[in-house]
Amino acid sequence: MSVQIELLAKHRLGEILGRVPLVADIYAKIGWSPRMNFFFGAYQSFKMAADAARKYKPVGWDNAEIAHNVVDRPHIAPGAARPLAADSFQPCHYAATFWLSKIIDGSSRIVDLGGGGGTSYEIFEAYCGLPSGAAWQVVDEPAMVALGRARHAALGSRAIRFEDHIDPAETCDVLLISGCIQYLEDPLGEQTPGAGVIEAFAERPRHVLINKVPLRDGSDIWTLQNLGPTATPYRVFSQDDLLCYFESRGYRLKDSWVVAEIGVEIPFHPKYSISTMSGLLFERTPEPAAA
Repeated sequence: MSVQIELLAKHRLGEILGRVPLVADIYAKIGWSPRMNFFFGAYQSFKMAADAARKYKPVGWDNAEIAHNVVDRPHIAPGAARPLAADSFQPCHYAATFWLSKIIDGSSRIVDLGGGGGTSYEIFEAYCGLPSGAAWQVVDEPAMVALGRARHAALGSRAIRFEDHIDPAETCDVLLISGCIQYLEDPLGEQTPGAGVIEAFAERPRHVLINKVPLRDGSDIWTLQNLGPTATPYRVFSQDDLLCYFESRGYRLKDSWVVAEIGVEIPFHPKYSISTMSGLLFERTPEPAAA
C-alpha cells in the first residue's frame, strides 16, 4: 500500500486520477478510512475539512481509544538502557531536547501544548534531567489529561501537571508545541484576531519551540488525518505566514531543523504533499529600553 500511496501523492498520475468521478470517494472509503495516520483531501479551511471528515468518521482528538494509544507506551526511565527503535523517541527529538537543555533552568515554567501523556517531559527527564525548581505543564484534551495524570501519579513524576486549557492568567518561559500546532483551528489568530497561541498567555513566553510542523511554500492547505476511531483536520502551513505571525509579535527565529522522518502524503494532491517536516525555535526579542 505504501508504494501506491506514494504514487498517488507524489506523481502527476495521482492528480489525474483524482479528477475521475468517484475515484477519490472510493479511495476514502476503502483506502483511507481503515488506515490510521493516512491523509485524504485538500481543503481551504478547518471547517471545510471537518465537514468533509464527518462523511466518514467522527471528528476530533478527545477520544478514549486515541488517548490510550498515545499515553499507554513504555516509560523512558532515566539511566535505563533504551531500545534503538524506541517507539516514543524519534530522531527529531534530539534537536528539541538539545535546545530545551539550553533554555530551561531551575526557574523555568514550561507549557507543553498538545503534550499527550508527557512524552517530551519523559524524554527530557531521561536524557537531561529537569532542573530542580522547574515546572512542566501539559495542556491537552480531557481524555488525554485524565490518562496523563494517572500515568505520572503511578510513575511518581515530581514536576509535571496536566490541564485541559490554558488559564488566561498563565505565564511561561518556554512554550513547547511538538506535533500539535497543525491540529489547532486558529493558532495564528486569523479568524479571531488576538486569539493565537501567543495571545493565550498573560505575557509572551521567552522561547517558543515548535517541533514536527508541516511547512510549504505558497498558501496553507488543510487535509484530513485518520486517527483510527476519528479523523481530524490537519494544516500544512504556509512557511511565510507562520514565520510572520511570530516575527510580528516580537520573536526572531533562533534555529530551525529538518524533521526528515515524517512527511505528509496526500493522495491525488502531489503539489500539497511534503516529504519532510520542520522544527523551529523562536526567541523573544528584548523590549526597547525606555527613553
